[in-house]
Amino acid sequence: MSLFRRKPVTQAPAPKGGVRRVVPVTPPSPAPIADPTVEPTGPRAAPAVTFAQVTGLLGSRRFHYTLIGFSFVALLGAGAYLAVTYLFSSPHFAIKKVEFSPTVHVERSELVRLAGLKPGINIFRLSPGHIARRLKRHPWIRSASVSRILPDKLRIRVTEREARGAVLFTQKSGRCAPGQPCRETPFYLVDEQGEVFKRAEPAELEGKIIITGLLRSQYIGDPHGTGRRLKRALTLFDSYRSNPARPELSELFLQGDIVTLFMKKSGTAVHFDIQRFDSLVGTFDSFLGGVSQKLDQFSEVYMDNRENPDRIVCIPHHPPETPAGSAPEKAPGDKKNVQSEGPERLTASKHAASKKTKPLRNVMNSSPMTSPRSRRALHIPRRQRKTQVSSIR
Repeated sequence: MSLFRRKPVTQAPAPKGGVRRVVPVTPPSPAPIADPTVEPTGPRAAPAVTFAQVTGLLGSRRFHYTLIGFSFVALLGAGAYLAVTYLFSSPHFAIKKVEFSPTVHVERSELVRLAGLKPGINIFRLSPGHIARRLKRHPWIRSASVSRILPDKLRIRVTEREARGAVLFTQKSGRCAPGQPCRETPFYLVDEQGEVFKRAEPAELEGKIIITGLLRSQYIGDPHGTGRRLKRALTLFDSYRSNPARPELSELFLQGDIVTLFMKKSGTAVHFDIQRFDSLVGTFDSFLGGVSQKLDQFSEVYMDNRENPDRIVCIPHHPPETPAGSAPEKAPGDKKNVQSEGPERLTASKHAASKKTKPLRNVMNSSPMTSPRSRRALHIPRRQRKTQVSSIR
């Protein structure tokens, strides 16, 4: 008999009436040991706080500093709230004075209405930028600046537009004649920058130059390009007006590279080439001083001949009627006054002058292979290249 006995292997009970099987039974594994480096994922109980710990926390320096910081922030917020409330509600900051820059076209009451100012309103409840934007909605106001002067004063500076002229747009429609201004088309004022800013009233047109020849569709499609043309027209008008001895103008007509000036008293239309306007205006002054006839005796004066710049063609208002069978009388022996008569009467533009005189139309149509610019020029010998005038009668 041995000291150590082998334990018998535990076997499952054999099934009744069948084959017996031996199934090993695994002993239960021991409980796992908790790892101290891994935090438990499940809920755990809060540590108990003792009275001694609370007393130590309240007596610590960190707690005192934290309490002082929170108190300061709270006092600062309360002070800011009280200050803002005082500024926005105190009658000491109610507006009592409003200073406006001098204006010509806008009344003071209109400025107050546009700015939205009311009696007793607080000065901090108004936004200077918002007031400036509201003022610039007025057509006469170009720019505006608003500033506060504490405690109860508001300063408003306004820059007005200067109406330099008026434009009458030509509109193509079925109710309007081709090339003629429509009756429904109003006048619009133009400032010094060529900007169209408001519809003109009858009183505002007094003393203004009228600019015509521009289509409304062009302005709607390209307002900046139309503005540049209007500014160019105003520049030409200023250049003409630089000499006060020149006749006063009433209208300035733009058509391509030709500008037509209409005199206010006589109604005479003078045609200039835009590219040589300054030099042609000087020639026009010499023409007024060197011709015996007055300007009001001519309906149109053409000074737009590029091939012969010294040629000036004049068309009288009422050509004298000559009896049948008699030769036309020649003018006095002033060579400046009359250059040629008879069938060689030419014009210097493609405007309505060619439609008024049949002989002129026949002369221009005699050479159909040449351009209108080349047809209207006459041959002038080199020895006669001076300022010459042709009078069509």
